[in-house]
Amino acid sequence: MLKTIATYFFILFASILATCVLIESLLRYTAWLDQLNNPQPSYIPAYLYEQYQEVDKDGYVDLFGFRTTFATNNLIETLKQTDGCRVVVLGDSFVWGSGLSVQQSWPSQLQKLTPCTVFPFGKPGWSSYQYLNLYQTHLRELEFDYLIIGIVANDPHPLGKLDTLNFSPELYQRHSVKLINHNGQRQYLDSLTFDDYINSVLGGFAESSKSSQGSMDRPPIISWGYYNWRKRLYESDVYTAWENALVKTVESAKHPTCLLLTPTSNSADEIAIFDQIETTLANHGLNYLNMMPKLDALFESSIRPRDAWANPADGHPGTKQTALYAKGASELLLACD
Repeated sequence: MLKTIATYFFILFASILATCVLIESLLRYTAWLDQLNNPQPSYIPAYLYEQYQEVDKDGYVDLFGFRTTFATNNLIETLKQTDGCRVVVLGDSFVWGSGLSVQQSWPSQLQKLTPCTVFPFGKPGWSSYQYLNLYQTHLRELEFDYLIIGIVANDPHPLGKLDTLNFSPELYQRHSVKLINHNGQRQYLDSLTFDDYINSVLGGFAESSKSSQGSMDRPPIISWGYYNWRKRLYESDVYTAWENALVKTVESAKHPTCLLLTPTSNSADEIAIFDQIETTLANHGLNYLNMMPKLDALFESSIRPRDAWANPADGHPGTKQTALYAKGASELLLACD
């Protein structure tokens, strides 16, 4: 009996080892598993991140992390000292230009379409609460002509301070499933890639079936994987808090304010997200432009292809989208009053 059990365990171990060796060989010596043409990949190989890690390192980054095409140590002070028409753009990584050369970001391309000077106040990872707080605390009393707010799908993330609100990072959490977990100790496996592949593909599959937990009244809110994390933002408790904060700030703004809705892709879930946001903004009578219909038309109602990404390792909007968004922003400025 013990011999039979031992045989079964040996066969199981040998099968797992053989599978890992096969996956490692395919990842190391071929591109069969790299999903290079997949518009919604479950795995992005590490060599792509390494290959494109310097793409968005050009331009100038001021003391506060704002990225521009022109030299400045303090973008707020430069705004104060600039004469003529001035446009302030608020947002996150889309405004910052993640994955792209600084000249390719949509605020930089907007600069070419308007006689006004464009000031991009965006940072990767920022929520609406964080960039609206910048406006309230540092920009609201300054003189400039227009305020454009770039809205993206993960903006309702309850993170940061705004007026009386103060959301800690622990309130809204994203967890991941790791089937192979080294607890940070993988010095003997640094040259291997199969574990990243298994965690990305199988871990992502496992995450998709896990439900979110918690609420704004009963924190923390815990979601599994990015898509569940983003989906949870649009349930009533989280979304209503964001809606109230956004509308209050826009309606009390001291500058002509308009909102540009800038999707990452034209996937079915993002179409639903931006339909919901558009309905909200329309109900409140805010000045906005939803770029989703034009984005969907750009890709002829097919899912955004991989070559339209910022780069093969970064799913942020690529140059086709940023050019489209810059044109939309220039049109929006004409109605921004």
